[in-house]
Amino acid sequence: MRSGLKQKYATKEERENCKNLLRNSKVDEYTKEIRRLHDRYPNDKIILFDLAAHYLREDINPSEGMLYFAMAIDKKNMYSIYYEKGMYYLKHGQFGKARIEFEKLLSGNTIMQCRGIVNIIRCDIHLNYYSEALLLFRRLSQLSEECNFEIPYATNLLFYLKYNNGELSSADIAKYRQNNYYAQMVIDYDPQTVIDHVIEHNTDEFLKEHPENTSRFDDNVDIEEIYWHCTDAINGIFIDGDIEPNNYSITGDYYIVPVGTNIGISVAGLPSDSVELFTIPGTKDIITMHPTSNRFSSRRFEDNLVGFKAKKLAAKEAKKKENDIDPYEY
Repeated sequence: MRSGLKQKYATKEERENCKNLLRNSKVDEYTKEIRRLHDRYPNDKIILFDLAAHYLREDINPSEGMLYFAMAIDKKNMYSIYYEKGMYYLKHGQFGKARIEFEKLLSGNTIMQCRGIVNIIRCDIHLNYYSEALLLFRRLSQLSEECNFEIPYATNLLFYLKYNNGELSSADIAKYRQNNYYAQMVIDYDPQTVIDHVIEHNTDEFLKEHPENTSRFDDNVDIEEIYWHCTDAINGIFIDGDIEPNNYSITGDYYIVPVGTNIGISVAGLPSDSVELFTIPGTKDIITMHPTSNRFSSRRFEDNLVGFKAKKLAAKEAKKKENDIDPYEY
């Protein structure tokens, strides 16, 4: 760069150092640094995008985030912006608005269409549009074969849609009840079965066989007591009122309930004083639960589950065809 000319865009190293703060769960430090980079490089659309997305994801200043998105949008990042806006509306239970944003992804390439359909299904389930969601699932199944897109929780999702759309016979229902825990709870919910399920998944034997399960309750924690504490909390029994869902999954809702004392280790490997619950969609019926922290919830996992593998595939596609999919991280 010539001497005297002001640098207009953040360097790759500056962006990477900034993102590392967020990867290490240093949210407050990331907020300060991304703001600093925006002040220094006001014309850098990648920084502007990251700032806007951060404002929406963390509920720091959503209205300003939306304004920044309007300033940043172009052909390279428009699908990422549609996605981020959709996820923001979805997180806050505004399913109609979220659906509008996700529908915009359907004009993109095959991977983008898959991402759009997955999230439209999430909205339709919570809007009780089961027949529409089932049609979309079948379309998604065809598209996913074209781009190796993995449909999240496909077995449970297909069961849930067929069950609520009245497309399962008595024999089908009996088979699901016998062979699928999720289906069993949807068909015939039972608190004691849930408690036993969580206890079983917290044993040394189970965790040894499933090393991907990195969270666990401490041995001295009464899981049954935790279950009923959480059930009361999300049903508004406590003085501070209802606890709203933290995230709306494709097969259920997530809640985070504070406990106040250390109860175990979260998925991030951190001491945990909260419980993350997974419930049947639109209900307060807990299917499973595990220790978590308020800063590190399923938002980082569930919202991106439909995108992690798609991002890798998209990156390969982008190398073959420039601008086929935007380079922005989301």
